[in-house]
Amino acid sequence: MKAFIIQQESTRTHYITTDFMDVWNELDKSPDGEPMTITPKEMTVPEYENEVKLIAALNLSIKTPWNGNT
Repeated sequence: MKAFIIQQESTRTHYITTDFMDVWNELDKSPDGEPMTITPKEMTVPEYENEVKLIAALNLSIKTPWNGNT
């Protein structure tokens, strides 16, 4: 599956998602001229789950395509 890691230091945004609409939403609400990093990454479901856990361990916000706690 393709996942997207979105990072923007000025808004303290850092999460991973599989939904491209999340990428569009972040681009839309981002202040003009603020740098943002969007890294597409091909990964398996277990790799995705490990990445979600890693980001959660770093106490950063997480957006997932499903409802529930991660």
